[in-house]
Amino acid sequence: MEISKHFLLWLFCLGAELPASSGSGNCKFEDTVNLTNAQRYSNGSYLYDNAILIPAHDVDIYDYEEVFDGNRISVDPHPRGCLCHRNEHGRLCAKFCCNNPAKEFISHATNQCEPTDRTAPYSPYFDVAQANGSALRRDVTKDFVVIAGIPCDNAYPLDVVGGGGTNKWQLFENGSLSLYQGEIVLSKRDYCLMFAPKANGKEMILTPMICPVPVVNEEPVLGVFSSIADFITTIFISLTLAVYLLLTDIKDLQGKCFMGFLISLALGCIFLTIISLPDVVFPQFSCGFLGFSAYFFTLASFFWLNVACFHMLKTAMGSTESNEGNKRLFRFYSAYACGVPFAFTIILIIIQATSISDRYKSGIGGDYCWFDPTNWSAMIYFFGVNAFLLCMDFCLYFVVFLNLRTTLKTQPDSKEVILQKKDAQRYGVLLLIVAIACFFDISANVSAVRQLEGESVWYYISSFINAVYGIFIFVLFAWGPVKKWRHQRECLRKGYAKDDDDTKNFENIEISTRNLT
Repeated sequence: MEISKHFLLWLFCLGAELPASSGSGNCKFEDTVNLTNAQRYSNGSYLYDNAILIPAHDVDIYDYEEVFDGNRISVDPHPRGCLCHRNEHGRLCAKFCCNNPAKEFISHATNQCEPTDRTAPYSPYFDVAQANGSALRRDVTKDFVVIAGIPCDNAYPLDVVGGGGTNKWQLFENGSLSLYQGEIVLSKRDYCLMFAPKANGKEMILTPMICPVPVVNEEPVLGVFSSIADFITTIFISLTLAVYLLLTDIKDLQGKCFMGFLISLALGCIFLTIISLPDVVFPQFSCGFLGFSAYFFTLASFFWLNVACFHMLKTAMGSTESNEGNKRLFRFYSAYACGVPFAFTIILIIIQATSISDRYKSGIGGDYCWFDPTNWSAMIYFFGVNAFLLCMDFCLYFVVFLNLRTTLKTQPDSKEVILQKKDAQRYGVLLLIVAIACFFDISANVSAVRQLEGESVWYYISSFINAVYGIFIFVLFAWGPVKKWRHQRECLRKGYAKDDDDTKNFENIEISTRNLT
């Protein structure tokens, strides 16, 4: 018991001497440096960067790290020294992404600093703004104390090709960063500096990594609006699918192809709805799984629509197959409509995992759950493929329309041709709706990448069209079977009522006859 008492007293005293996360007086977290790998002396002081002595009274134990916008993340307890609140050491402080800015870079796979074998030349000299308004050219790798840390998981490099000549950003001697001629000023907590390759890939430039800053009262509304639109589309596509499964007898190959379109579209909408949930942050693996699944199923829906249009042309041309031939044909259609999107998805995953330029990556599973809105990847891998398939579909539909019109002139009373024409008209309207939705999606993507004025307007229009898109599909393909089912139920109900009345009348006549007897 005595030993236990002394041990607990020792722990209490140790805890009193080393506060877990209180910080050093009035020192901000952004002015501290991690001392885990620094040399510690017996008096509690640390030697940082083999040059700066941090006294013991400026050292505390922290169990968190403070990142962009003041958010704190829990980490293992570690010592940090207050270094940049006073300029006693004669060197300035600047926030770099990595401890060794010239030899490390941020890996998109791990979002951590990793060594690089890049040999491209770079210049460490940069014009730093002084307190008196003048600019002094300094070596940022020697004249500044490196405070390492990445402000957020989705930090991106500011697109600059030179120093202050672009007037996009300016580094101050106190370590703060000015963007767009002073419109935005970031403290050391909210940015980091790194050397990134220029567009030509032949040299490296110093560029800040900054976090996306949401527009006040606009970004949350955009996210909620997109979520509602995706949810509405998902509900009506799922209802259309349920109607076709429960209320129709799908035997022909055209109906099976349309079912493939509905199933793929429903699953794609479900994954997109999950991704667009507001205020939900997914782990990296889950984020990538959701994004690539949404890509596969959404792309597969366009391929199934392409198959449906091709088979509609095949039927309009009078081509018929046996039951066994239809089974083989459906297997071929399935291999095309699912195999090609699967191959595209695998290629996208491989490209994302390689070390090529980010401009060629989709961003799915890296910094985003869906396509990176800052580059043209969605236009190349998604909207471009969809637009090409839609052009093919319209060409096939045009041939079908001409063929059916010619056939109706020679066979005006053919019920089969009339039914084919009605079915073709529905597919024509469907193609038009899909094309309109694709057009507004592309417009929203272009405005986002080029950061055009009125970007949110295109986003709202695109979300609205996507919401109405599901409703139109339900009206086109499911409302007819629902009406037919309701009519059949009404007829059956009336038929049973009539039978009950006849039975009662017969019983009354029999009773009257007995009385007369």
